[in-house]
Order: sequence, then structure tokens, then C-alpha cells
Amino acid sequence: MTTLLTPSGEPETILTLDYGYMLVSTDPKEPVRLFGRNGSSAAEEFGIDDIPSLRAFVAPIMEAALKAGGRMQIIHFAPHEEGIREMKLVAGLRAMNLRGHHLVQIIPVPLDMPLDSDGQLSYDFEPFEATFASRFAVKH
Repeated sequence: MTTLLTPSGEPETILTLDYGYMLVSTDPKEPVRLFGRNGSSAAEEFGIDDIPSLRAFVAPIMEAALKAGGRMQIIHFAPHEEGIREMKLVAGLRAMNLRGHHLVQIIPVPLDMPLDSDGQLSYDFEPFEATFASRFAVKH
């Protein structure tokens, strides 16, 4: 088990995890691929249990993505536990490998993003898109 650290040197948790997007396999033995952690343009791979509570966090998201049959969807993650942050995520199936395991892409989106399609059409995506793009810009 690898211990991932935050920029301040503390162990990474689902509460502190800052990322552009992640790819998680329906096979728990495959690594989680995390892109843009802490503003980096790099990709990292690690085990699902290397970040406390990550497995419990992604399980319902993956289940919803599989049930949606490939359609992207916005998921409002509002835990009932004290101290767990509320989040909104876009999730959807990204690919299926030769062994029949799916990759689910999870992208954090702003908490004020509307869940209804009419609200999303009028939502100002520019600040989010600029931040997302800057994480993956090639740095010279």
C-alpha cells in the first residue's frame, strides 16, 4: 500500500483529494488513474485502497454510471456524515477492456452547477473549463 501525500505532507484522503479527473476500473485489482492531482499536469496510478475511503466513494458513482449505460450524468454527492464535503461530479463509462471490465471517468464540477438540463444550458462554464484546461496544458 502506497501512502499518497498532500502538498503539505499530510496523508491524502478523499476530503483533501484535488484532481482534474480519475479513471476507475470495475476490476478493483486494476490501478486508479488520477489526472491533474494538486494542479499537476501529470497522471498517477495507485491502488483503490491507497486513499482512505476512496473505494466507498467511487462504488456508488460507478454503480450509477453502469446503470446509465454510458450516458454521462451529474451526481450530487451529499454525505450524511459530519465532516465529509459535499461534491458534484460528472461520471460516465469511458471504455471497456478485453477482459470485460469498464473504466468509469469521474470529473469534479463546481458545487453550484445545476442538476437540471435547462439550468446547465445557462450555466457559465468558462471559469470551470479554463481551470480544467490549465491543469493539462503542456508546460515548457
